[in-house]
Amino acid sequence: MGNIKVLPEHVIAKIAAGEVVERPASVVKELLDNAIDAGAASIEVDVAEGGKKRIVIIDDGCGMDAKDANRCVERHATSKITSDADLFAVRTMGFRGEALSAIASVSKFTLETKMEGELEGTLVNVEGGVVKETRAAGCPKGTCVSVSDLFFNVPARKKFLKSDASEYGHIADAFCEAALANPSVRFHLSHGGETRILCSRTGDIKTRIGDVLGDDVSGALFEFGEKGDGIELKGFVVKGGVTRATAKDIHLFVNGRSIKDRIIQHALMSGFGTFLGRGEYPIAVLYLTIDPAAVDVNVHPTKREVRFANAAMVHDFVSLSVRKAVAGKAAREYVAYARSDGDAPVTSLCKGGAGRVDMLPLTPPYPSTLLRADKGGEELRLRVIGHLDRAFIVCEGEGGKLVLIDQHAAHERLGFEVLKEQLANGRVEVQRLLLPEQIDLSPKEKTVVMEHVKVIETAGFEIEDFGGGTIVIKAVPAILGDVSLKNIFEKMAAELSDFGSSGAVEGEIDKIFSVIACHSQVRAGDTLSFEEMRQLVMDIERSGISHCPHGRPATIEIERSEVEKWFKRS
Repeated sequence: MGNIKVLPEHVIAKIAAGEVVERPASVVKELLDNAIDAGAASIEVDVAEGGKKRIVIIDDGCGMDAKDANRCVERHATSKITSDADLFAVRTMGFRGEALSAIASVSKFTLETKMEGELEGTLVNVEGGVVKETRAAGCPKGTCVSVSDLFFNVPARKKFLKSDASEYGHIADAFCEAALANPSVRFHLSHGGETRILCSRTGDIKTRIGDVLGDDVSGALFEFGEKGDGIELKGFVVKGGVTRATAKDIHLFVNGRSIKDRIIQHALMSGFGTFLGRGEYPIAVLYLTIDPAAVDVNVHPTKREVRFANAAMVHDFVSLSVRKAVAGKAAREYVAYARSDGDAPVTSLCKGGAGRVDMLPLTPPYPSTLLRADKGGEELRLRVIGHLDRAFIVCEGEGGKLVLIDQHAAHERLGFEVLKEQLANGRVEVQRLLLPEQIDLSPKEKTVVMEHVKVIETAGFEIEDFGGGTIVIKAVPAILGDVSLKNIFEKMAAELSDFGSSGAVEGEIDKIFSVIACHSQVRAGDTLSFEEMRQLVMDIERSGISHCPHGRPATIEIERSEVEKWFKRS
């Protein structure tokens, strides 16, 4: 039929670029990998307009001679792979050989590089994959790569980029991962000429974690390590019950490479076990070292995913190592606490099954801002008959139906509707804080919050930029009550990070309200009195809600005939 054709080389190059260069952060990651492989002791990164306008990365590594400088922008040109066997024992960060070529094919690309001892360096200028200029140039030892007008020749891809703030947030994430993986390298990130992150050169991992995640985190770190047959784990977790609302502060490294791996993350969560509450994530930095021949890093173009030869072994090793460290740490904290407080009976501190130490005060759950005792006088369609696992209210409905109500989902939706009604009436009810609260956020979170600050303030908060990664909260929605504002803003940033700046204010408000409602309402595990359950059921009936703001069902009805089938009575 003659319909199959070989694509032109420039089209092939753009397809290859699409596999490696997804957004400005992809460029930053690839260039950081190359700088690290070049033995750099200091790396400077400067971006403009979220990297869409310009990315400049300067390193003091080994540099290249003129011959290598010209070859490096060709497809599949690399100094790190010589045979197919090398693909299965990769010990460097970058290795494929198409990164620079891919970047140069979708940007205006300039490379300046010089090796130590050489009198002059080399400049290579490429535009859209076409080499425009190659010449000798005066430059310091190392390499400077400038990438401007990314995707200028691929408008279909360019239109899918997010706002400057959102793209910068992804760059900051990639930068921080590289900094965590290489504490002996100095890292400096600036956006539009303004310093955002500075990590001094240090060989101490705890100091570097503090540079990236904040001093409050580094001061609470617990370090542990385990060795096995051909595998070693060095880990840092935050002690004292400090958790996050998302998995953003779980950082995983395999042989120095930052990865996103479901197996290791699941092993980490499994290791924490009952020390984490529902919806809680730990703050953890794990460095796994394994024989390169036992892990394949060549399974994804961006090198963010890996495949283990024996995944079950890796999972069990990580899980048991974390469990041993966390359980041991909790036991030591318990002993120290008990010794320092002679009046504290053991039974008030220890609760639960074997291996679990409950360090929380055994007090009733916080009072709800919506629940109130029923004063009677109103007939319910549903009759409350019990409480299942402190999570579901069990009711009898009309015609003998069995009705289950998810107390968190239902109350979350009620709070959401209250906020919507307040906004519709002109203003969300606000409570001013007696003492303003400072919150430290990651660079990405801070950027997202400040980009959406007007909408967030419309939702009932009063925020002030305190500089660096810190914001000051002066007022909050009255419905919130006594909850962690840090968790609120971390979750809010996660919800809004990929929303962009589309101007869809109503959608942004709904996302913020859903976060507020989720954190301010009754949660699974909260004990409710019979009167509180009855009042919640009454509010549900009045409002007619059936789902939480995230779309999960709040109520489930089971016909009597279905129940009869269970008992083989039909």
